[in-house]
Amino acid sequence: MSKKGRTVSTQSRDPELRTREPGKHQPGAGVPQAQVPYIFQGDQAAQTGTDLVQLRHPEYSRYADDWFKYKVTYYGGEEFIKEFLYQFSSAEDKQDFLDRRRLTYVINHANRIIDEIRNALMSKMPDVMRDGDPRYTQMMDTDVDRKRQSMTAFVGVELLPLLLAQGKRYVQIDAPPLYEEETLADESKLPNIWAIDADNVLAWSYDEEDEYFTSILIREFADVRDDVTGLVVETREQFRYMRLVDESFNMDVPVKGSSEKIELRGPGVLVQVLTADGKEAELPFVIPIERIPVVEFRLVDSLLTDIADMQIALMNLSSTDVYFCFKGNFPLYTEQYSTRHAYIKPAGTKRDTASGEVVDMRDRVSEIDDDYEKRLDVGVNKGVGYEQDLERPDWISPPVANLEASMKKQKDIEEQITVAAHLAMTTLSVKALQQSGASKKADRIGEDAALDYIATVLQTGEAELAEIIGMFVGTQVDSSVKYPTGYTLKTDEQRQEEASKLAERQYDVPSPTYTREIQKRLAHLVLKQIVPQEVLDRIGKEIDISPYIDASPTRAEVVIKDVTAGLLSEESATAARGYGEEEAEKVAVEKIVKTEALGNALSGGPVEPPPEDDEEDEDEEE
Repeated sequence: MSKKGRTVSTQSRDPELRTREPGKHQPGAGVPQAQVPYIFQGDQAAQTGTDLVQLRHPEYSRYADDWFKYKVTYYGGEEFIKEFLYQFSSAEDKQDFLDRRRLTYVINHANRIIDEIRNALMSKMPDVMRDGDPRYTQMMDTDVDRKRQSMTAFVGVELLPLLLAQGKRYVQIDAPPLYEEETLADESKLPNIWAIDADNVLAWSYDEEDEYFTSILIREFADVRDDVTGLVVETREQFRYMRLVDESFNMDVPVKGSSEKIELRGPGVLVQVLTADGKEAELPFVIPIERIPVVEFRLVDSLLTDIADMQIALMNLSSTDVYFCFKGNFPLYTEQYSTRHAYIKPAGTKRDTASGEVVDMRDRVSEIDDDYEKRLDVGVNKGVGYEQDLERPDWISPPVANLEASMKKQKDIEEQITVAAHLAMTTLSVKALQQSGASKKADRIGEDAALDYIATVLQTGEAELAEIIGMFVGTQVDSSVKYPTGYTLKTDEQRQEEASKLAERQYDVPSPTYTREIQKRLAHLVLKQIVPQEVLDRIGKEIDISPYIDASPTRAEVVIKDVTAGLLSEESATAARGYGEEEAEKVAVEKIVKTEALGNALSGGPVEPPPEDDEEDEDEEE
């Protein structure tokens, strides 16, 4: 299980490594050259490692170029220019294209969009709850990848960006072997994880229930060190093949250059590491766990499906524009001349003036030839004479109409990218609902719903990671992962502004149901990032059972005017304001009592107090 002398990164951004054909790569120094078979039994044993590294899953064959395009689009920079800057015109030679390429830059809208979504998800990552074996929680909180990153940091830095860009991402788990007198209490013996790009997982198969991998082929890029200095001198492409084997698997593998053999016994996960031409890069081994230690994090689609092509078009437009500005920034001198002077010898009419030197046509042109423009000497304090009836010499510049049209189109594309980003999030939420069979839940469609869906994918993947890590450490304690809900792309200022506008409209319609739903939405906007979903649900129930009062200032003013003018009774006004029938009856009783009291006061009779409600009397008796 050890990886002697290996430093592997499956996140290489070098397109030359990605496009190199299997079998054409020269293996690094110190790599065994023995051709090894699959470690299979029976008829399959005749197949070689070269056959293995060339296998590709149909989904990989169809989408690998897209996955690579999305990855390079997200990273941007020189590699994006190298891959996607095109030479369209035959009028542009190779040198002109190389000059234009040196001036080309990338405004990375894809990176900005992905990072905004990533940041919205990371804002609630401190609320993620991870429980289980103490060794598991220690690993999650302190170091998951041998780089001193917590799981939260790993998700934000290594996992999320390319998960959003490519639509899927893999995470592999591994652990150093245990030797005598060593235990997993030693922190250095805990498992570690690393992320794998979608375009580096070449072939795979799942079990019958599509729950976990039964075999997988991964492309890696390993550092090759100099034998003397120990410095990394090159990067080698290699392939890691893993397959589940049962207890019947039993094989002895000879060690090259030795009489010793390695005993491989199932059950577990068989691991082979091969070079690009199918030769052993490491000795095979079996990991004694029940699952292949690779977890797939998968969205229903990439967020850059349309945006990547827009950014490619935008870069090519801006590249030609910038080059045009550089090349066309030098105006051309033009002058009409008469051929009747072409073969006349100079007459020596040059003269000095206070303002500079004026040259007659015959003084500088003796014949029409290719050197005419080279001999023309004009500029500051230098002028030229020109004949009568000829146009005045002038400077001209290339037309800029095409440049203006291109710049306008670039602005349109930038606006379309923003729209496409919003549509991609909405489409992601719709596809997620269709996948889950809950497509009728319209309230789960939109950007916030897409964020919740992505968080669910992260939670599910992390739960699988926890299960496999438990197999490595041999824990009997079930681990759990719980992600929060209520994500949003809006800033605090945007939410407060939306809430203020919504509060102004809550009484626009004289309907208790309308008002209550607006109030629920207000609570959601203001408190979504602060309180858990359970509290929001409780607030919603309280709004549903609370008394309804029409607090519209406009309608209140109209009702008061109608009562004052005698057009509306106080009882009807009470009902119109939404106080309910019981309150209207109380108003009627109080009005009678006040009228009788006023009459008694005017006649000098006693003023009786208003009668108490029967319910209050019963409460007093109890």
